[in-house]
Amino acid sequence: MQIVWTKHAEERLEQWQERLKITREEVEAVVTAPQQTILEGDIWVAQVRRGNGFL
Repeated sequence: MQIVWTKHAEERLEQWQERLKITREEVEAVVTAPQQTILEGDIWVAQVRRGNGFL
């Protein structure tokens, strides 16, 4: 699967890297192999457990 990063996603990742220490590799791992997926309205959300929460 090819993952295409939008400008907005790149900007958000920069914020997450500084504040939460989330890496590009972690985000891409969630997209390619989520522990769970949930439907919120008409949007699918992919998640993995990270610490005390979800990424």
